Amino acid sequence: MIRILAGLVACLAMAAAGCSLSVDVDTAVTCTPSSDCGEGRECVAGLCQTIGVVPDSGIDAENLPDATAPMIDAMAGPDAAPTMNLTRSVILGSDDAEEKVPQAIPLLTSADLEIGLDDGVDLQRVGIRFQNIDIPPDSTILEARIQFTVNTASIDAINVVITAQANDNAATFTDVPGNLTARTKTTANVAWKPNPWPTIDAAGSDQRTPDLASLVTEVTGLGGWASGNAIVFLFDADDHVRDADSSEGGVAPELTIRYREP
Repeated sequence: MIRILAGLVACLAMAAAGCSLSVDVDTAVTCTPSSDCGEGRECVAGLCQTIGVVPDSGIDAENLPDATAPMIDAMAGPDAAPTMNLTRSVILGSDDAEEKVPQAIPLLTSADLEIGLDDGVDLQRVGIRFQNIDIPPDSTILEARIQFTVNTASIDAINVVITAQANDNAATFTDVPGNLTARTKTTANVAWKPNPWPTIDAAGSDQRTPDLASLVTEVTGLGGWASGNAIVFLFDADDHVRDADSSEGGVAPELTIRYREP
């Protein structure tokens, strides 16, 4: 029976070649699944039968490779590039920053990143820059997420809006007033309602953003984008907080992008 199925798969794969499956039942010898029907024969439906693929197919059913993986690859197209993964962490102190709104006062050296309220008082924008994004122009961005680590526990419901800077090679942050809030945002944005963060140092799915592929696609689609450029993500929230480690104060935020080269 296994060889019958293998033969069917082979014939489907070689339909254009005029393949057909032959089952020889001219010698109707009864059998059981444990019977030895002899070389090249199988016990099928209680009869010893000679099974094979007609020679014009060019495929040997006895040595047919596993068809599952090639069939999956074929679904993506014969010329599809392999899926690639890129992971980058914040590596420069000025590549993650907070800026109070509306005071427009940047802070580059904080040990944490308070998305939303700073110390329960001032709303602020958080910016995170990732360098060396080695993705060629015209690549297909399949998925992108940022992983945070909890700095201080927080459990109140919060609504976060994530954008990117609409710049094909965003610069690091400075302490010039308005450096974060003056940056032009992408048209694309992603809403995030993170679950409570009750446990310090937690870094799981609750601390991981939704898919940001639309933001990365917009930035890498800009005319000046080149492999190795930098991307800035911007976080705005309502009057609650999610408090994550910064690059200066613990485990730096980490970006992972899954993509396919052109």
